[in-house]
Amino acid sequence: MNLHGRSIAKIARAAGQTSRLAAGNKLINGRHPIRPIPKGPPMKEAARRVTIKVSYVSNRKPGQWAAHGKYLEREGTQEDRSAGTGFDVQSDDVSLHKRLNDWQLADDPRLFKVIISPEDGDRMDLKSFTREYIARLAPHLRETGIEWMGVAHYNTAHPHAHVLLRGNGNLQIPRELLQRGMRNLASEVATEHLGYRSPAEIEKTRQREMEAHRLTPLDRDIEAVARPLPDGRSAVVETPLLPESRGYERQRRRMGRLEALERMGLAEKVSHSAWVLDHGWTKGLRDLQGLRTRTEMVAKSRALMTEPRCVPQVTKIRPEERLVGRVLGTGLDEQYDRSFVLIEGTDYRAHIVYQDNRIEKARAAGALPLRHLVAIEGKAFEKDGRTVRYTRVQDYGLEIADKVKSALPIPPQALDDALDAGQKPDPNANTGFQRHWHHQLLERQREREKEKEKKSRLEQEQQEKERKRVEQERRSAGRSSTRKDGKDKDTGIE
Repeated sequence: MNLHGRSIAKIARAAGQTSRLAAGNKLINGRHPIRPIPKGPPMKEAARRVTIKVSYVSNRKPGQWAAHGKYLEREGTQEDRSAGTGFDVQSDDVSLHKRLNDWQLADDPRLFKVIISPEDGDRMDLKSFTREYIARLAPHLRETGIEWMGVAHYNTAHPHAHVLLRGNGNLQIPRELLQRGMRNLASEVATEHLGYRSPAEIEKTRQREMEAHRLTPLDRDIEAVARPLPDGRSAVVETPLLPESRGYERQRRRMGRLEALERMGLAEKVSHSAWVLDHGWTKGLRDLQGLRTRTEMVAKSRALMTEPRCVPQVTKIRPEERLVGRVLGTGLDEQYDRSFVLIEGTDYRAHIVYQDNRIEKARAAGALPLRHLVAIEGKAFEKDGRTVRYTRVQDYGLEIADKVKSALPIPPQALDDALDAGQKPDPNANTGFQRHWHHQLLERQREREKEKEKKSRLEQEQQEKERKRVEQERRSAGRSSTRKDGKDKDTGIE
């Protein structure tokens, strides 16, 4: 399920599982599991495969859950690029954001989020599949049933469903269910829908897995046979089997995978059938998977860029940092269940910015639509002895076309905000909307300098006038005093 041990324990605790599963009867909080953990289809090798990711969010900030619902309902997630519509056990017209807001206002302690991604999702009715899966999963979570809703998305390489489980009452998610039961059950349902995989399908999947830039079942096999070394690395030594030997095919695939890991720079071949795996090689694979997801997102957005040669990078906006650019779209890093927004920056970079609740809220309110000029700024303040960080989102309301016209009036506020934040015009910017931005930023900078000079000159003139006025008054007062002294002498007054 792509969950680490600590993640599983954290989610299980959030769902009320505070004690470890005991051996034998596997008691949970002093009682037996509600149902036996699903084992999956009998023919494991030929079963349909489904990736399950589980996370949760606590009830902290008002409107946070509704903002997430609006994000899931956003434009561009369906096969026809339209907005997504929620569904539940009965209805195909569920407002995710409204119902999520009701759940949060009802003081539910947390919301559980499940991403269900069948390997063959493009061949399935995701709504029907999800309904059947949740119906069969529900008895494992609560004796009295659960409340849930979901939405199907088709905007990634693998169509998938987002399911939202209401986390109130006595919802229980046993650790074994998180570790394998949920995946096994999804595999059962998918296999019933499509049938077992054919030998050709299985072989095609195996070949893809050997070269995949992500964690695969083959990597779990490698982990199982690897021996730890004193320096933190691990070694795999294979004793080559004969083709007719049992386990030959599995070993052949494992060795093929090790060769691929060597090409990725995560392993070193030290002899004909021995490899040393880098410390943290599995993390390296996860990072590669995330990079590939983000790279695919950037590649899909090249056609929207005014300068297609923008260099992609993940950008974390820290306090006092500011990013200005043009919105290219949003995506989901399925590995970490994190949404991001892609921005073509004024610095000729394609910035991948993971969304926090402020960005999600802004998107839910209609800000940051495609092609709009926006600014995202990092902020911070001190509260109760700790630093609270947040982002401020500014949408300037200007839609910048993919093919920029010769006249592109940038809003003065956007230029002033950038100059006030310390951005300098780049005289070398000569392509894309960046050329227009930096040209007008330079013009605005000159205007402001002239305005500043004019203001300074007017202030100096005003000061000079005031000085002369004071001097004139002083002289007038002096002459008046002299005349008064003369009169006093004439009259003999001392």
